[in-house]
Amino acid sequence: MPHRANRLLSKFHLLVTSLLPFLIVSFCVSSCSRPAHHDSSSLTFLIEASPTNLDPRFATDSQSQRIDGLLFSGLLERDNQMYFHGDLAESWSTPDALTYVFHLRRGVRFHDGRALTSADVKATFDFIMNPANKSPKRGALRLVTSVEAPDDATVIFHLSQPYASFSVNLIPSAIGIVPANASADSSRHPIGSGPFRFLQQSQDEEVVLERNPEYFHDAPRIARVRFRVVPDGVVRALELRKGSADLEMSSLSPDIIPVLACQPDLAVSDRTGANFSYLGFNLEDAVLSHREIRQALALATDREALIRYLLRGQAKLAGGALPPSLGRRTECRAVSLRSCSRRTGSRRCGFPSQAGRNPRASHVEMLDGRASPPHWRGLSGTMAPRGHPT
Repeated sequence: MPHRANRLLSKFHLLVTSLLPFLIVSFCVSSCSRPAHHDSSSLTFLIEASPTNLDPRFATDSQSQRIDGLLFSGLLERDNQMYFHGDLAESWSTPDALTYVFHLRRGVRFHDGRALTSADVKATFDFIMNPANKSPKRGALRLVTSVEAPDDATVIFHLSQPYASFSVNLIPSAIGIVPANASADSSRHPIGSGPFRFLQQSQDEEVVLERNPEYFHDAPRIARVRFRVVPDGVVRALELRKGSADLEMSSLSPDIIPVLACQPDLAVSDRTGANFSYLGFNLEDAVLSHREIRQALALATDREALIRYLLRGQAKLAGGALPPSLGRRTECRAVSLRSCSRRTGSRRCGFPSQAGRNPRASHVEMLDGRASPPHWRGLSGTMAPRGHPT
């Protein structure tokens, strides 16, 4: 299987749209207009914000997790089909539903030369599980009762009850393994065992990684990766067009992608992502507590139009929480727009039609959740949607 070093940064990025294609925009290597000073052994990756914390025990934002996936190794890793393979773990087994046993690769070393053993794995998870350390990832391990390290190459997890998604927490971008004596502020100079090692960081400017020649999988072909912070999407697109950057992943607006795809010096790649967007309701609200109202709102949302006009076709309808990219079958059927049902639902609950002008939403307002989708204007009653605070 291709390891992280060789498929450089080609992992799934979970996008906030219904199965939105995974979009990568890159400057073509063979382009004759590439700047003469460009170093082909390095790669400049544009990101929209600085990572908040490069310590994998605390990192929860997408930028930190993306970089951590290159700095650190996990017990497992996932391929492009979302199947698990061993990373630090050479093999693993589940003797019963409450026990996971991992046998580690021997000879793996951290970037500073120290040997990586089961003691480091145990210490990493014990740190996260300790309430005093206030790790935001503690909740993901709430069903883990204890971690054992009976020898240098064996780690045993004991769970309080079966936990089907436990393995997801063991990949590098979720929980990477740090040295047992790593301090709580190791984000300033993170030490892992991944394909790249930390070189330097300038807040709100860049993070630079260099190749780890001692990586236990195949050595990276890229000598250096520079994550350059460019908050504005239009500026990121312009940087790609003029060749001052090599790669941008999944953070450009749907309107920009078709424009860049027409540029001879740029390549746009896409594949289906693994997440989905959804309409959530406050069940404590007097109106939304009625199931018929929630059904009416859901049925009144023209998802086909949202995908066609707002997302420029860069999404697929979701029939449930499990996307087809996971390779799993689901019997759930995507429900289409039915105006009859949405009108009936609101009137059945005693909410009469209200006279007056119905609000219309711009593309930006709809995407930001600051206004009602125009598909809702056929509903009886009035409402004032609010965006979720961030």
